[in-house]
Amino acid sequence: MISRRSSMLLTAVGLVGAVLLGLALRLPELDRRPMHNDEANQAYKAGMLLETGVYRYDPHEHHGPTLYYATLPGAYLQSGGSFAATTMADYRLVPVVFGVLLILLTWLAREALGAIGTVVAAGLTALSPAMVYFSRFYIQEMLLVCCTFALLVSLWRYARHPCPGWAASTGLCTGLMHATKETCLLAWIAMAGAAMILATGRRAAAKRTLRRIPAAHFAIAGLTAITVSILFFSSFGDNWRGPLDSLLTYGTYLGRAGAADNSHQHPWWFYLRLLTWQRPVPKLTWGEDIILVLALIGALRIWFGRRESDAPAMALRFLTLYTLLLTAIYAAIPYKTPWCLLSFWHGWILLAGVGAQALILRPRRLSLRLAVAVILGAGMVQLGRRAILASYRYAANERNPYVYAQTSTDFMRLIEHVEGIAALHPEGT
Repeated sequence: MISRRSSMLLTAVGLVGAVLLGLALRLPELDRRPMHNDEANQAYKAGMLLETGVYRYDPHEHHGPTLYYATLPGAYLQSGGSFAATTMADYRLVPVVFGVLLILLTWLAREALGAIGTVVAAGLTALSPAMVYFSRFYIQEMLLVCCTFALLVSLWRYARHPCPGWAASTGLCTGLMHATKETCLLAWIAMAGAAMILATGRRAAAKRTLRRIPAAHFAIAGLTAITVSILFFSSFGDNWRGPLDSLLTYGTYLGRAGAADNSHQHPWWFYLRLLTWQRPVPKLTWGEDIILVLALIGALRIWFGRRESDAPAMALRFLTLYTLLLTAIYAAIPYKTPWCLLSFWHGWILLAGVGAQALILRPRRLSLRLAVAVILGAGMVQLGRRAILASYRYAANERNPYVYAQTSTDFMRLIEHVEGIAALHPEGT
């Protein structure tokens, strides 16, 4: 029997390994793929903020401001404040950081996921082709997923140890989600729905739990969330129209989500098709089926295994309901782009960790447990291979399911041609 201290040490070692693996898959050759049009739009907004110090929230395009402000420190150190001196890597480094932070945050959920579940969930987050590919994509999505998971773990830690610090962390993450992307509302709806379903039949217990939360903690969380959101949307006091626009924008996005003539309209199974087995060319398969299978096993274990009523069991049931609801919401919305799947896919990855732990611990004999672990390890190696193919060899190839309206690699030749002319022209750049 492994002691609690040894278990935590092994979990920490596994988590460090997952982080290093995540960095190894995300960091190299950040300028390999030409910028997608959406990336270029975001980079231009960040570049103008870098060069002029001015930012104005646009309620019709570009989403929230956290991406631009998170870009400023690194871009300024590298370029000295010149947009022209920045590179693609300067911008893509930001989602890489948040993609790795997402792996690290798994540590805070270890009491609910279990030791093996935590390590596997962290490893799958590091290896998932979708997570790797879009961690190298300069858009808001990875920041949103990271802040959403940070909110979930803050709520979990607060439930375990109610204190002003975790209340403030909950408010901070909520404010950052709102300041990152308008679709944060979908995650909040899924969280509220999961909580309401869990409270059904337990209304008295739910009321007692709410009454035990000090009013001061509610105030800390609420004021922190509002303050953070206002600071970002007001450009830190420079544009007081921004916070109002951050609310009015939902009229624009609601209309866009249901527009019949939208070029981004896709059927409900669009995301499922991207994530499951495909063979676009002989001997080349795509898909993250192992995550989906393990997650389904995890969900079944959570709901139909031993019916514990302790905090970790309730947290996992909440996670299951939240993931299912958020997946259903994204499937129901006609407007779809591949990167939007990250929000619900991370929930499935966490459930996959629970499923892997259930499979490994089910056999009584150690040799059988090791055999299961080896088989799962082989599946994870295959997942990593697909992540490498998606993010490097096929980074801009239409056979890659995550490539969507991607700029052609031929565009890089145009850049080289322009730079060659600039090198000879008297006016330079």
